[in-house]
Amino acid sequence: MTAFPASVAAGLLLAFWASGAAAADTNVAQGAPIQLLPLKPSSQLPEQGLATEGAGSQAPLSPQVPTATPAAAPIGVASPKGIEVDKLGGFDNDALGTLDPGQGGLGLDLWRGTPHSTVTTLIAAMPSSIRSPVLRDLAHRLLLSNANRPEGVKREGASAGAADDSGASLIALRAQKLGEMGDLDGLKSLMAVIPASFDDETLARLRTNASLIDGAPADVCRDAGSLLRKYPGVYWQKLQLFCEASEKKTQQVDIGVSLLHEEGEDKDPSYFMLLNAVMGEKGVRLTALPNVTPLHFAMMRAAKIQLREDALRVAEPAVLRAIAENPDTPPDLRLAAAERATLAGAMSGDRLAQIYDKANLTDADGAGAAGKADTDYGPKTRVRLYRAAKDAQVPTAKAEAIGTALSLARSAGVYPLAIAVNLPLIEAMAPAPELAFFAPEAARALFYAGRVNAAQNWVAIAPKAVGAGSTLLDAAVELWPYTCLAMESSTPWDENRFSAWRAAQVARKDAPAKLADERAAQLLGLFAALGNPVPRTSWQSLLGSTEDEPAAMPPIAVWQALKFAAADSRRGETVLLVLIAAGAGGAGSTNPVALDASVEALRKVGLAPEARRLAIEAAVAAGV
Repeated sequence: MTAFPASVAAGLLLAFWASGAAAADTNVAQGAPIQLLPLKPSSQLPEQGLATEGAGSQAPLSPQVPTATPAAAPIGVASPKGIEVDKLGGFDNDALGTLDPGQGGLGLDLWRGTPHSTVTTLIAAMPSSIRSPVLRDLAHRLLLSNANRPEGVKREGASAGAADDSGASLIALRAQKLGEMGDLDGLKSLMAVIPASFDDETLARLRTNASLIDGAPADVCRDAGSLLRKYPGVYWQKLQLFCEASEKKTQQVDIGVSLLHEEGEDKDPSYFMLLNAVMGEKGVRLTALPNVTPLHFAMMRAAKIQLREDALRVAEPAVLRAIAENPDTPPDLRLAAAERATLAGAMSGDRLAQIYDKANLTDADGAGAAGKADTDYGPKTRVRLYRAAKDAQVPTAKAEAIGTALSLARSAGVYPLAIAVNLPLIEAMAPAPELAFFAPEAARALFYAGRVNAAQNWVAIAPKAVGAGSTLLDAAVELWPYTCLAMESSTPWDENRFSAWRAAQVARKDAPAKLADERAAQLLGLFAALGNPVPRTSWQSLLGSTEDEPAAMPPIAVWQALKFAAADSRRGETVLLVLIAAGAGGAGSTNPVALDASVEALRKVGLAPEARRLAIEAAVAAGV
């Protein structure tokens, strides 16, 4: 069940009905791009998310980075790319991005009609870990889009890109959210187009966290003192204490710890335990971490303390990726971190496949991959199945291994993992009559990944098979919902096909009839959300069914705001509200009514391809 914090609803109400708090002036002038503190080379920084197909999903996830910001156009004249010029004569930093509409950007009018305070509230409220591949891709594109600044009251004399009466610097908030998401490639590209003269604490903190994650504490500690003087906050105090502890400056550490306690900043006992460990105390054991931040991670690495596997549940996506990339991490922990990072969108499928290839398996682990999978399902089973599929030379054996991997992952709620590593293998296979048994799994996976044309090729051979194992569910009937959900235009309702599909669902031996009715209701809701006509009689046949307790609905403020934003074609606001409504769990843990509203909202603001992919993700999550 998805839970929504009360702070989200309260923040939205404040954003809609009150102006944002005023912030201090920042004197900004146009300058050269900032360079991030050293990150891993691009070969070690894989692109985020899964590749997609279709007009709305073709943007590269690691976009080309301009070498310099464009020269300012004359006052009152639009920039060459359509970005409005600030009244003071320079580009508005908040409008800068790396994606134009032709590269997957969401348009220069992305924020049309949405107040600046609402945009900043919604970006802060959107989840950092997003399991849904299509929603994660939307979040990435939104945060990197070139777009004119949202509406807001600019303070007299404020510089372009500075915080104003409607909220904080938007470009800094966008960069912060990319960092929280673990989208380091996206963060690096955005930071590269921000003028070096733009002075902002959020960006300074992001650069510091990047170096902490990258294992460069010396670079961080060189600047820690000056940053603390410039930004006298708790984060910088803790950073300075870490640096002093690394140099065993006992007196300075004691004074700093006393100051933190006096200021009431002692709510993170793990930090102080790690500080003692960095100072050289032996036998420090962390029982629990409320959240594993880049600073925690750097301190644990400095003290040579291994993270426990249960701490992965609270680690930030970027930290999960760093743990998985660290060759000194114990093999099992590295594998678990890599899978969690991939689910969160902080690691690509290609990189996860490389870690699968290097994972340590005993002879017992590697034996009988397909045979043991259904009784011993976990990370090592996923590794075995992937290797079996990759190494198989006979197409039918490869198809069997992939089919088992996809089926088990779907049942376990980790379908994105199986797609991430197996999609290239599926794309390399040619549909053939002898592989007709594999058609349902192959087509479903390709539909899920947005490869509609490739999926239809497998649908074409589906009638030659009887699939779904012991259920004897006709493969063509099984794939009918996906074919309809993927269509670009509305199609006439086919009651005969729906009835055949529903009857096949009821006949399945792996699910009770009640579950079949729930799946049918969810499917009808998705059809309607995509603009397909669903007759009243189809709904009436399901009126007597009951559902288990559904997932929580979004806060009423989110629900109402989504309806208004979609009705007024406020594209950026709609995308942000969909991200909040769907939550971190994506389609699998979202209330079906809220999910239908999200699909319909995306369609209404011109994001029909993304709406169709979200509907397909929901169908897979529902077991369709």
